[in-house]
Amino acid sequence: YQWPGEAFHYVVSFATISGMWAWIMILISQIRYRRLADAGMLPHSSFKAPGAPYTSWFALGFIGLVIVMMAIDEEARISLYCAPLWALLLGVSYLMLRSRDPENTAFAKR
Repeated sequence: YQWPGEAFHYVVSFATISGMWAWIMILISQIRYRRLADAGMLPHSSFKAPGAPYTSWFALGFIGLVIVMMAIDEEARISLYCAPLWALLLGVSYLMLRSRDPENTAFAKR
């Protein structure tokens, strides 16, 4: 209602940064897993990511470039301001819910 002409752009920008956050976490997890597996601390997977770990680092660099481009774009910049606040809200919510169920029984196998 406040910004009808810009609302769609804001939603798309926020969805983009949220999707990139998910991929950043996936790529970092893959890099870390591979490092620990190569050190013998974890079992090796039967699936080998093509070109890993170089392709993972390349993808992280590309996502970083997209984030920089979003920072340059005045209309997309709002999502970069909101993303840390959203992450903080999710983190605090998780901690509050976790404190209600410290033994994690909500996700226990039945």
